[in-house]
Amino acid sequence: MPRILSLLLISFLSLIHCAQSSMDELEKDLLSSYTTLTESKTDSARLASSDEFKVLLKSNLRKKGVFEHPFSSLTICTLTSPDKAFRIFNWNIPLQDGTHRYEALILIPKEVKGEMMMDIAEMKQADTNLDRLETRSFKDNEWLGYLVYEIIDMKEDGTYLLLGWDGYDRISNRKIIDVLEIRSHSVRTGSPLFKDEKDLYKRIVFRYAEEVSMSLRYQAKEKRILFDHLAPKDPRLEGLFQFYGPDMSFNAYVYNKGKWILQEDVEFLRKRQEKDKDFNDPRRK
Repeated sequence: MPRILSLLLISFLSLIHCAQSSMDELEKDLLSSYTTLTESKTDSARLASSDEFKVLLKSNLRKKGVFEHPFSSLTICTLTSPDKAFRIFNWNIPLQDGTHRYEALILIPKEVKGEMMMDIAEMKQADTNLDRLETRSFKDNEWLGYLVYEIIDMKEDGTYLLLGWDGYDRISNRKIIDVLEIRSHSVRTGSPLFKDEKDLYKRIVFRYAEEVSMSLRYQAKEKRILFDHLAPKDPRLEGLFQFYGPDMSFNAYVYNKGKWILQEDVEFLRKRQEKDKDFNDPRRK
């Protein structure tokens, strides 16, 4: 009996080693493909390399172990939702005019007749120059386009918040709070969950100067999304978002009865940074 158990253990460990070796080889192939993208010199070459990377990734996403493998050598977003309902593979293609294109594949595990299967949803970037981004609906599998850096489980059926960054152009960046809804074979972004004194919004978009940083984070204990209030350096620059930056005050969207309600001037202590001195709230002049 001990010998049989020993042989079973060796076989089990061998299977684990083979699976890990397969994932390591896949990661090497993906890294090589993605390196070609990052080292390409022209827009056309970068876009073509991104398409090749996407084909390689997509053709391997259903392999056993992909959902759990860290892919630590890849400098793309590989976030898993807190409840492990999906995993997003998300990357950007920087273009020579200072804008970016974004790609995202979402891996969704599901049980079929007692076996775990994987659905793949591809997010397709919509035209980011469209107006009414905060109130506009996108079609299934269409989204604004950004790098996701945090996923928030709404604890509701198939609904999550995404916090993202967009290198909008040469002079400004954007941060986004978006809603992701997981459906049977597709995903959808945007939902009227954000409320201020006047309106409901389907997503929140912040735009600010290229040379500054904006804080946008989820605080689970307080059930709120905390963010820097943005203001121009000078009141005369109002509306010119390439001159906007943090003014040392904070607002938040606080979760209450299925909606995220805007609260202004919330308490939060943060050390003042040198670059903050150039930005003051024009309302306090």
